[in-house]
Amino acid sequence: MNLQSIQILPTKRTLLKLGVIFAFFAFRHYEAAGDEFFARSVGLDHDLLNRVRGEATDAWHTLQQELAGFEANVIHSTKYPAEDTGSNKIRESKFVVFPGRQLMLAYSERPTEVDASNEHNAFSLRKSSVGDFYIKRFTRATDSKYPTKRLLYNMSVLEAAYSIWGIPLEEFFVSETFKPVGAELRQESGRDVVTIAFECLESKNTSPKKQPGGIYWAVLLPESKWEVIRSGVENVQDMRGNEFFVREKNTYKPWNGIDVFPVETRREFIEKEKVTEIVIAKLQELRSITHTEEECYLPYYGLGDTLMDSGRASSSHKISIVITGVICLVLAILVWRKSRLMGP
Repeated sequence: MNLQSIQILPTKRTLLKLGVIFAFFAFRHYEAAGDEFFARSVGLDHDLLNRVRGEATDAWHTLQQELAGFEANVIHSTKYPAEDTGSNKIRESKFVVFPGRQLMLAYSERPTEVDASNEHNAFSLRKSSVGDFYIKRFTRATDSKYPTKRLLYNMSVLEAAYSIWGIPLEEFFVSETFKPVGAELRQESGRDVVTIAFECLESKNTSPKKQPGGIYWAVLLPESKWEVIRSGVENVQDMRGNEFFVREKNTYKPWNGIDVFPVETRREFIEKEKVTEIVIAKLQELRSITHTEEECYLPYYGLGDTLMDSGRASSSHKISIVITGVICLVLAILVWRKSRLMGP
């Protein structure tokens, strides 16, 4: 046997083909699951972290104040790609944020509902068949930041510019719940971007978004008020104990003198390397405010500032009445049984 006739090493053409195939699959892996694992490969530059802490905090405060004084249409959709039905839930409403962001409105036409918040309280109303409004939900201003689902959904577009999964970025720097594990400067499309990452420690907070061991990361654009371009969460679990990832991407456009006005946020939930849920919130037809501040208060709708003035009790008030009734009934039964035992 002529050993020289046996080709042990691959030819250059074979090596080239293998390289192309490897590069293709490597790219596909990064495209499908790259960003949600991105924080694990980020180094920790303490000087850069201090720069972000010093510069970005003020920029985020300024950005929050600027993202106000507007009116827009909001489309909030939820898709479940893993389901065969391909179901898609869509919520539409008109959204108004007054200067200062203390007064907010959200209108929905089907059915006719109004959500509003002011410095004293927040409420959700629905118009009855006879044309008057009644209270669906009522909370004091100190009870919740955004106490109605519609306000929460609508605000998610704005908050995405300076938060990770709804948690303000500033909190990661001041709270003992989080410790920094990554800070890195690099270039992306010719621009400097900064990636920061934090690990959640033991948390006394009951929020399901803050889980010990979870990694929270964001890619920031320093030249545009440190806005969040992309963000994600790793190593967290749902209520069933299944591990999942969160990946979010934000879209901005100039409006009314603001270069970085957020107009869309796309949030993906990934489980077992498959996208199981996609939540997209869009601000459309940004415009100047046409509503009045009075619409953020109950008297505008013919209702008093307290629940009982509306002529309808809230669900919490109804529950308290039922509980009181049950207690009175139990006490009455105990007294009756005791009287029978004692006899005449």
